[in-house]
Amino acid sequence: MINNNLKYPSMRAELIRSLFELSDPEYQRNKWLPENSLDGVPDSNLDFSVHFLFDDTSLSTSPEKYIGWFLKDEREAKLVFEVIRTLSNIFTKYGTELEDREYIKMPEWLDVVRKAKFAHDAIK
Repeated sequence: MINNNLKYPSMRAELIRSLFELSDPEYQRNKWLPENSLDGVPDSNLDFSVHFLFDDTSLSTSPEKYIGWFLKDEREAKLVFEVIRTLSNIFTKYGTELEDREYIKMPEWLDVVRKAKFAHDAIK
């Protein structure tokens, strides 16, 4: 079932922003790394990108409950969950205290980028 009358379109916009940031290696290099900013302070970081997925919602445990809220259907819920699962695997293996540069250099990060791009393109 597709629901085009979402209760929280602003949350959908936040989801799309998070997926974009996770899907774009150039954005990650340019916005997450201090050496690429004018004043040495990154414009964004991985925490901003995953905060919505893990902390603001229960997408990591029950994405389907957001269908009609800010997800349109079960397919979107599954796509988002795949991104979260891939991130969770990295955080389980390496922890959550590494610097952004360390995460984006991991071979496993390519899977995050690929799945986030697929989800972003399908949901936007």
